[in-house]
This record gives sequence, C-alpha cells and structure tokens, in this order.
Amino acid sequence: MRTFALPEALRSRALLWSRWLAFAGFFLVLLGCRWAFVHAHALDLPTWDPWDALAETIFRPAAEGRLHWRNFFAPCNEHRPALTRLLEYGLAMGNGQWDARLESAVFAVLPAMLFTLLLAAGWSRVRGAWRILWLALLLLLGALPYGAENALNGFQSVFYILGLGAVGYLWLTLTAERFGPGWFLGQFCAVFSLFTIAAAVANGLVVIVVLGAQMLRERRMSALRVTGCVLGLGYAVCSWVLWSPSPWHASLQAVSVGEWSRVLSHLLSWPALVLWPVSVLLVAPVVVLAWRRWREGRLPAGDAALVGLAVWAGVQCASIAYARGHEAVWLAGRYLDLLVLGLPVQFLALVQLYPAGASVEGRGRRRWWGRGAMAAWLAVVGIGLAQQTREAMVGVATYDVERALQVKNTRAYLAGGDAAILRNAPFRTIPFPVADVLIQRLAAPGIDVLLPASVRPAFPLVARTAAERFPARAPSLVLETPPAQSVFSSLDTLPESPAQVWQSTVQRPHPAGMLRLWVAGDLGAGRSDLRLVARSATECYEVTPDRAPGRRWKRMQVPQPAGDWWIEAEDTSATGWFAFTTPVALGRWSWMADKLLWASPLVAGGGVLLLLAAGLLALSQRPADE
Repeated sequence: MRTFALPEALRSRALLWSRWLAFAGFFLVLLGCRWAFVHAHALDLPTWDPWDALAETIFRPAAEGRLHWRNFFAPCNEHRPALTRLLEYGLAMGNGQWDARLESAVFAVLPAMLFTLLLAAGWSRVRGAWRILWLALLLLLGALPYGAENALNGFQSVFYILGLGAVGYLWLTLTAERFGPGWFLGQFCAVFSLFTIAAAVANGLVVIVVLGAQMLRERRMSALRVTGCVLGLGYAVCSWVLWSPSPWHASLQAVSVGEWSRVLSHLLSWPALVLWPVSVLLVAPVVVLAWRRWREGRLPAGDAALVGLAVWAGVQCASIAYARGHEAVWLAGRYLDLLVLGLPVQFLALVQLYPAGASVEGRGRRRWWGRGAMAAWLAVVGIGLAQQTREAMVGVATYDVERALQVKNTRAYLAGGDAAILRNAPFRTIPFPVADVLIQRLAAPGIDVLLPASVRPAFPLVARTAAERFPARAPSLVLETPPAQSVFSSLDTLPESPAQVWQSTVQRPHPAGMLRLWVAGDLGAGRSDLRLVARSATECYEVTPDRAPGRRWKRMQVPQPAGDWWIEAEDTSATGWFAFTTPVALGRWSWMADKLLWASPLVAGGGVLLLLAAGLLALSQRPADE
C-alpha cells in the first residue's frame, strides 16, 4: 500500500514518538492490570515477615526514640532488605498508618517498570509482526498472577527491586561502549541491588563471566571491560559479606545432588514444570546463540547482554534449587518473579538466531526452521502460563480466605484482649506464625497508632450528655452484618418526637488524617432533614453518600477535621432514618490508593489507547514503496 512519504527528519521524529507512546501505553496497561489484581485481593493488614523486619526492627525503635540507620540494614533471614524497609517506613510515616494494601499499590509500579525496561531493551532487536508478539509476551508475563504472593505482600517488593537492579546493571554494563551515563546508571543499579536479597551476589559474577569470555575469545582487553570485571568482583564480595546465615532455614535446603538436579530441571522448565526435555527446549536458544558467537570469534554487546541475563536467570534457578530445594518450598510463588526473567531473553535469542524467521524477506530452510522453533517455544510457554495461571488463581482463592480470617482474628483480639483467640487460631489464620510473638509485636510501643484501618479499634464515641437519646443501638436493622464498630441509628426514635440532635464527645486527632465509617438508611437522598457531620472548631465535613444506601451498609471516607473533633447527627424527619458506625482512622495515602485502585480499568484503557496511537503512527510513516 502506498502512503504519503514525509521528509526523513519528520519521519524519524514520528517513529520516535511512536516508540515512546508504545512504551508509555505498555506501562499503563501493565500497571492497570496490576492495580486491578491488588484492588480485588489485597488487604491492609501486613502478614508474616514484616512483623519482624519492620514492626520490631523499625517501628518500635522509632517509637522509643532509638531508631538508627543501622536498623534498616539489619538481617532479615539471609537478606538485608534495606531499600524495602526504607520505602515502607516512608510510606507508613507519610500515611500515618501501616497499610499493606497501600504498599502493594505503590510497589505495583516496580514490575511495570521492569517489564517496560525489558520492552525497551529488546525493541530494536525485533521487527514487524514479531515486535507485536514481543510486546504481547511481556504483557502476559507482567500481568498474569503467577507471582501473586509478591503482588499482594508489599514486603516482597525485594524481588521486584532485585529484578530491576539486575536487568538495569547487566544490560547497561554489557552493552556500554564507553564510560557514559548509561554505564554509570548500570553501576548505580548494581549498588542498590545489594540491599535486596542474597541472590544479588549473581549480578557481579555474571558480568565477570561475560566480560571475561569476551576478552578471552577476542583476545582484546579494554579499560571498560577490565573496570567492569573489577567492579563486578567488588559487588559480588559485598553481596557475600552482606549475606546473613540462617540456621533455621537449613531444613529447606536440598539434601542430595539428585534432589538439587531434579528441582533445577523443574525450575529451568518453568512455566511448564515437567521433565528435563522441556527445560532443554526453553534454554536452548541462548545456548546455541552463545556457541555460534564463540565460534565466530566475537560476542557483540547486544548478544553479550542476552547471554548475561540468561546466565543470571540460570544462577537464580540453581541457587533456589539448593537453598529451597527440599519439601517443595521452591514452588512458592515468591520465586517466580525471578524465574520469569529468563523467558524474554530466550525469545530475543531465538529471533536473533533466525532473523529470516522474523522477516518477510527470509527464504529457504533456515526460515522454516526459525518459524518451527519459535512456534514450538511459544506453544510450550503458552500452555505452561495457562496452567500456572489456573493453579495460581486456586491459590489466590485460598489466600483470600486465610487473609480474611487473619483480619477477623486480629481485630477480635485487639477489641477484647483475649490471647486465646490468636493462640487457638489455625495455622495461617493469624498474620504471624507464632501467636505469642504476634501478641508481643502488637503490644510494642508505637504499633497501636500505626495499625491499619481494618483491625484498629474505632474512636470511642459516646453521647456528650446523658439526656441525648439519639442514637439508639440497632445492630440488626440492615441486611448486611456491619463491621465490628458500634452502630448508632435514628430508626427507633419516637414518632411523636421526631427531631433528634446528637453530639459525640470530643476526640483527639489521629495522624492518619481521614475517617472511615459505614452508613445506612435514607442519608444522602437529597434530603436536608438528615445530617451527619464530622466537626471541629475550625472545619466541618458532611458525610453524604451519592445515593441513599437503604438497608445496606455503604462505606464512607471523609477528612478528619483539624484539631479536636466530634461527630454530630441530626434527624428532623418524621419518616426518614439513618444509621452509622463509629469511625476508624484511615491514612490519607490509603484513601488515595483506594481511589487509584478503583480507577485501574481507566488506567489500563488509557494504555490501550496509547498503544493503538503508537501503532497507527508507526504504520502511517512506513515507506511509500511498502
């Protein structure tokens, strides 16, 4: 089809805009998908490791005035996740509340950035329809919930940070041709990777292996490569020094070479998770590419980066197979966000091996070999991803039930102080595996102020004067069971005296800055005879639903008035009524995160529009002879 040909300068600018629109659209689609998953399944109560790594190590010392920068670098199992601690501490302090749902929403940006970085890194190595397939593959790998544990637990962001650091360091270092900004940015990525998990030791070792192989085969040394090797050795040594042995995890290690090799073959064949022939098929492209380049006597920068990333993914598989190779611990979803990084690399290697299979001009046997190899590889990956997604969603359903019980049991304990509620709860139905340790954590100074809205006690609202009859308690007046807070209602006021005005006692301000409560009845149906407000000496905020909730509870969130505040309720109607619960403190950032998560379809939809615009712009600038 012939099209109008623009001057070369304008055409280059249009193609550049098309590329950036594609990257922005891809990022938004992936972020929208991640936010939709968090919106559907994440809860605000932290679970498992954060009660040690944050509550005891960071929040308690901060409340007692003895927080030191060394606390952020303290060991957590084998790791020193300083960056995650720093990020979560900043979120908690800025929000005025410790909210795992907020953390999941914020950290969803990290995998979106990671896969966008991979998209940009491989953009120039694929052409035509294969570029669309490249984008679709990365979108599937970034959006599917195989790593649900990391997506729903903010503390697990260490895996995303490590992935970003490793990809940035390896790609920018191995493709650099001089000591430029890209090379220095790569070294920065290596440095912040040190403070994630112990697996960062592979970063420097892989760079040493790849750069050493380049110098050995090409028989040519350069200051850039020697410096890269020296720094890589330094990063590896630092990672080893920062590693913290965990004797309590010794039982998780593979007990024999046979067990280690069996688990390794399963990890290499992910997502298929079958016998070793599949792992051979999945890793063969990079192996063949490296062998061809070795025989040719040179390893170009782009191919060196592919080989380096593939070796890094293989080292992760080997280390997981050893450290977590016993009792099927290696199947935990938290590790899958490391395994997945090998698949895009294998795809790019396959396209690089058979360029005729990725272009219209390809002819002959090589073209058909390339297409056949790509079809087989994609079939295995596609079937495996479908299987993994199905199994992951079964696990997410169980996870949802367990997390709901964790919130229920923790809230019941905090409301009544009965330790038997936590001690007698089944395993995984409380947010920490040891009930007595959790009780100690909950009693630590400063934790009560930071508790998330789902479990923290409500403000103790009572009538300011004993003569006030509004409201009357009526816990069964609506169809749904209300939250654990006290319920107040004007439904039972006397008909001959409908006018009721009630005012609560004065409440001290909470640093969270917002109030969350539930309302029911006729409130908000365009009526001025029913009012519910949160008021202080200087501010007043009305609690007005967009429509009357009737005999169902509707969640409302309003700003907390500045200074000491109270609740006022007024019912001057002879027929209408309303009910409300005592409010709980809610962080402003938590409220903003809820709004963003609710808008996840709009974010993803905006990304789709940008991708379409990028495609149309690229098609419009094709040469006139095509």
